[in-house]
Amino acid sequence: MINKNLFWDIDINDLNFDKHARFVIGRVLTKGDLNDWFELKKKYGLKRIKQEVIQIRYLDKKTLNLLSLFFNIPKEKFRCYNTIQNNISGNFGITKKFNRPAGIGRFSSNEIICNSRARSKERFLRHLFFT
Repeated sequence: MINKNLFWDIDINDLNFDKHARFVIGRVLTKGDLNDWFELKKKYGLKRIKQEVIQIRYLDKKTLNLLSLFFNIPKEKFRCYNTIQNNISGNFGITKKFNRPAGIGRFSSNEIICNSRARSKERFLRHLFFT
């Protein structure tokens, strides 16, 4: 059985392992251990895992490199690689109109303008805390 602690941030009872396969696979690959990997292979099979990892929007660089070598797929074929490349030139699709206030501040709609690439909460938070 896949470690339920990997899904600490969601209600495990609402998780449908078939419907949410891409989410489960991504979480196990980025946060799981070797035992979770073996359980993942039993549950989905290598063919399904390969299909899903290509479509995952975010994988860290180490996981991406490992999967690229393991499945013999060029990194350029992964959706997450293309997302990373698109965001290198921009700052995750977010343009600051004014300087951020010191510390934890409140932002009005005039302070941050989000363009069409900045739809996800994850990108927004990454921009705020890591730029």
